[in-house]
Amino acid sequence: MKVTLRELASGMNVPETTLDRWIRQGRVPVRRVGTDCVFDKQALDKWARLHRIPLAPRLADTKPDSEEPRAGALSDAMARGGVLFGLSADTPDALLAEMAAGVSAHLDMDAARLLERLKARETLASTGIGKGIAIPHPRSPLENGPPDAVIVTCFPASPVDYNAIDDEPVFVFFVLLCPDTRVHLKLLSRLSYCVRDPRFIDYLKNRPDADALVARIADMEADME
Repeated sequence: MKVTLRELASGMNVPETTLDRWIRQGRVPVRRVGTDCVFDKQALDKWARLHRIPLAPRLADTKPDSEEPRAGALSDAMARGGVLFGLSADTPDALLAEMAAGVSAHLDMDAARLLERLKARETLASTGIGKGIAIPHPRSPLENGPPDAVIVTCFPASPVDYNAIDDEPVFVFFVLLCPDTRVHLKLLSRLSYCVRDPRFIDYLKNRPDADALVARIADMEADME
């Protein structure tokens, strides 16, 4: 497959300068041909899964949705998770604790264990992906976690400085919990696709309720087919 550096960086949700450095260092299975990036979709998809980097659907080597487990539907995961409003914490650690408590109460989970796993992932790099969005998640599937994929949408009372890649405060958090890596990567890819749309970002700033958010996501998923 051949795309521009900008298109590939956008599809991987990483800065162009970072991707260019990875290519020059041989860290990613992509080669430059003039201004284009050339890669094998299967090799890139395997690399992205290994490094837990979400790919836009057009770049990933995935089966059609009809062959995917139903738990992979983004709108289904959001419907199961619901929305938490008005989180009062104003620091990353305090907010993670408040989200872990709220998510655990909603899903009947061990809050301390969930918080431990979320914090462990944040020590690697902030899950603040820019534009006011963060996607906290454990690095690997949870033991005794929910049987189906769940995304809990959390709106803090005020945006929080979360060390995001663009240094912008985060106004919405999507806590992602999955029973297996394949579904996790699919949902990350689909959610990353959605939040690249400026219209969707503006929509989120209005803090929609769960039913409205799920309906909007379902419409966006239909456009991915």
